[in-house]
Amino acid sequence: MKRSTPPSWDVSSATRAKRQTSLELARIYVASSAYSAAIETLSSFPDNGWDEEIHLLRAEALVGLGRVEEAFRIVGQPVLPEAESVRSFDSWRFLLQLRILHRRGEYRRVVEIGRAYFDAGDGVPSVYLARTAMVVAQSMLAQKCPADARLFYEHVLELYDRLGSKEGQVDSLLGIANTHLLDCQWDKADALYQEARFRYEELGLTDKALAACINLGVVRVKRGEFRSGRELLEDALVRAAQLGSVRRMVTIHLAIAMAEIRSGNPEAARSHLAEVIVNARRMGAERDMGLALEFLGELYLSEGRWARAETILQRALAIGLRIAPEGDIVFEVLRRLAEVSLGLGDLNQASARAERAKVLAEGFGDSYEVATCHRVLAEIAYRRGEREEAESRIESAKTMLDRLGETYERGRIIALRRRWNGLVLYRSSSAGSVPRATQGAGSGKRRGATVRATARSTQAAPRSRTNGMTGSTAGNLSGTAFRARSSSGRNHDLELGLRSTTPEMVRALQLAKSVSELDIPLLLRGSPGTGLESLSRQIHYWSRRSGPYVPFHCANVDREALERELRGKNGRSGLRQIAEGGTLFLDSITSLRLECQHRLAEWIAEVTDPASPSTIRVIAAARSRPGEAHPTPVCPSLHRHLDRVVIELPPLRERYEDIPRLVRDLVLGWEQRFGKCVRVLPADVLRDWSHREWPGNLDELRDVVERYARENPAIDGIERYVRGNPAIDG
Repeated sequence: MKRSTPPSWDVSSATRAKRQTSLELARIYVASSAYSAAIETLSSFPDNGWDEEIHLLRAEALVGLGRVEEAFRIVGQPVLPEAESVRSFDSWRFLLQLRILHRRGEYRRVVEIGRAYFDAGDGVPSVYLARTAMVVAQSMLAQKCPADARLFYEHVLELYDRLGSKEGQVDSLLGIANTHLLDCQWDKADALYQEARFRYEELGLTDKALAACINLGVVRVKRGEFRSGRELLEDALVRAAQLGSVRRMVTIHLAIAMAEIRSGNPEAARSHLAEVIVNARRMGAERDMGLALEFLGELYLSEGRWARAETILQRALAIGLRIAPEGDIVFEVLRRLAEVSLGLGDLNQASARAERAKVLAEGFGDSYEVATCHRVLAEIAYRRGEREEAESRIESAKTMLDRLGETYERGRIIALRRRWNGLVLYRSSSAGSVPRATQGAGSGKRRGATVRATARSTQAAPRSRTNGMTGSTAGNLSGTAFRARSSSGRNHDLELGLRSTTPEMVRALQLAKSVSELDIPLLLRGSPGTGLESLSRQIHYWSRRSGPYVPFHCANVDREALERELRGKNGRSGLRQIAEGGTLFLDSITSLRLECQHRLAEWIAEVTDPASPSTIRVIAAARSRPGEAHPTPVCPSLHRHLDRVVIELPPLRERYEDIPRLVRDLVLGWEQRFGKCVRVLPADVLRDWSHREWPGNLDELRDVVERYARENPAIDGIERYVRGNPAIDG
């Protein structure tokens, strides 16, 4: 594009220096993805049409903010740069033009123009050449051509290797991982996403590390590793909210919703799907709307609400057919509609839908959906009495899922075979994709409970999450939030308030876990609300003790009352008898008067004496008084019996990185308790909460979150967004 020479302006040196500084700032903002700041900085320049770099920077920022049409008006239609004299601005403009076409969904055009560009080019390695090849590969991937895209990404990787660009190399690895994800080669995708995330974080590229983290979470959810995937995605959701990336937040909400549905948490899933539907409407994102309705249909399906599931899935199907008649939404929805028909007892319709879904999935190359269709067809065959056909189908599905390393669908297959073999009774009145599991005709267990339990029991252990921890803690835990397994082999998720990635908290939990099976008394220290009682209960869960967990609060207890509790009176058992074989938690021992502390010390000496037949485990808590930095001292005689192991919990103000997770857990608990959804917390509020002092610690945080939940309900009912919405009804 030819440009005239700009007119000469009589500009002072001070003004020129100011403009140059603003231009440098705009470059930095665009390079660091601070697009809003870049737009604000560039607004100080006159829109005179002469300075091409300013125009291109503005277009870059608009693309980053999702304002694609505004960017398109700046750069126009793509024109191949002239091979004999390619200026950097020409190459930059061409690259932007292709990126904008890609964002507009014109993938075929991007591939055609890109191929013409590479056929006519001289092949001299440059950053623009590599980035252009990257956009073409992304469009190939969007056209569901993973093999072609992989070849392009490998070419890009070679280019960046020759250019010595570490960031470009990781970008290429991320692209190759995306091709494996589309090909359902989940092991390869998982490994590459982990590598990309780690290398981005090493380079300080947090925005790109977030993209890798999201994709890694999606892979884990697809494989049925819901806990691991959900943790990755919840962390990513907080970071995406802080960056203001609505598009990424929508992707994360969708993936978490899938995990919640399949983990048996319908209310949490509804909350996430409501956010997707609201934002998809706002952005005009039809695909996101289609996926949200698809998952909402699956939610109704899991609850046995066949008619409602049919209605929602038909709307999702209409969107899918409008976007891509043979695309993934279409065959995924058809398979779910087949399960609806199966639940309603229409086997012919179920078979036709499942067969059509299988054919489309095979053409698409989605082996996971092909396997799932085989599972549905196996159920249909079994209902028809075609046992051999059912076994053949189920074996085909199992083989495919074993190859993928998937666990959720494999769990459903195990449940099906148990039902067929008479291990679990089946009642046709509630037949469907998720069988009713009972131990007898009168059992009242929830539909799908056995399926979910089986899927979880076969699930691989959650993989580690990198979160920036350093030193020995990171080495021991590989950056994961601390979780533990009891010696009996049962999994115990940590109680709310104890889940942490803070090094001090993790070390305290490690110590608590390591001494949980010993018989020695423990002393827990900390401020009120730090979770001392929760930790004592957790230690009891971790131990081998078969007896009860007995809490005893020492506040406002005088000598007579203490003696009555310790020894019992008038036929009433004392603490020794009540807590036998279990754990006795003595809370707030420093609130006891000195004589009571001495008496308690004597009693502990009796019950913990090796010669004593008692098997009580004593855990005591010493809490700080309001305004005190440290817990009140314990009298020497009592301290002697408790000081062999002392565990101190940090206050919440020293666990600021845990606050997003704690808020999420508290909101989820409130939603489940009251059966209502809560609006997602705004990023600025979460940032403010993360830097408060929180003198009341977890108790204060709980009060604040519950007040927010009461005052900020989600718009009641996702159906409000579905009924009468042209974007959905078509």
